[in-house]
Amino acid sequence: MAWRTTWLLCLSLLMPACLAAPTDKSSAPTPYRFCTQNLPPYSIEQSRNGIAIDVVTRLAEQLHWPIKVEFLPWQRALSYARTGECDAIFTLIKTPEREGFLVYPDEALMPQRFAFFVPTDSPIRYDGQLAQFVGRQDLSFGITDGKSYSESFDTLRKTGQIARLESSVMTDLTFKMFLAHRFDVLV
Repeated sequence: MAWRTTWLLCLSLLMPACLAAPTDKSSAPTPYRFCTQNLPPYSIEQSRNGIAIDVVTRLAEQLHWPIKVEFLPWQRALSYARTGECDAIFTLIKTPEREGFLVYPDEALMPQRFAFFVPTDSPIRYDGQLAQFVGRQDLSFGITDGKSYSESFDTLRKTGQIARLESSVMTDLTFKMFLAHRFDVLV
């Protein structure tokens, strides 16, 4: 089932690139450009592997598709996907805005859930209800620019109901900011 899901993801995202591929068999095929971010354990830039990288790479090998995986800041990866500068992007959450320029399979490459992280000595406890954070001027939240966390969290963020946000262009930088106590809650 997982391979079927991955194949559907890649096929649906790459179909326009496949249709536009050159037919000259004498030249080496141009690799498809896959964009992602450094997001352990899904995609790890330093070792160029991770759960998502391994699945996508293995699928491309089985389909005899040459690919090049590029690690970019998330906003840039989204921008490249929007303008067609990359042929596929992973891993990302489906949103109505993104559906305007991306094709999603019926099943995700892998399920993603958002979580809240706080220092071990923090009095903050998540009770499962986002409402506990609405209007809390005493709490700051760390996020990565351009990332979607969930429809409900994104709505609270966009409507200003979660007021104090600290953001970074890359997820690993957001984690470093958290470890430096730049905000109270890492999303």
